[in-house]
Amino acid sequence: LRPLVWRTIGEAITNLLKHGRATQTVVRVTVDAAWVRVEVENDGSASGDPAGAGESGYGLRSLVREWEHFGGGLTGESRSGGGFALRGWAPRTPERHQDLTAL
Repeated sequence: LRPLVWRTIGEAITNLLKHGRATQTVVRVTVDAAWVRVEVENDGSASGDPAGAGESGYGLRSLVREWEHFGGGLTGESRSGGGFALRGWAPRTPERHQDLTAL
């Protein structure tokens, strides 16, 4: 899961730089006993659903499939006060434990 977390962060920041016009971005990675979560939120203008992304959204569509492969998901939504939030999550399993310690 570690490479997927980093790819998600990278894709979110790439899209933000291309389309978002944000002045602030917050990245959170949370690993607990049951779940791995990544959130990238900004105050820019980008919006949309990763699963329904257009031709230019190949990166996000691919990430949706990868998160689902691990039993989780990826969502993107406009924030009520403006901006955009991208969130990925997947269950943490014992065989992935060692891989996640370096996050």
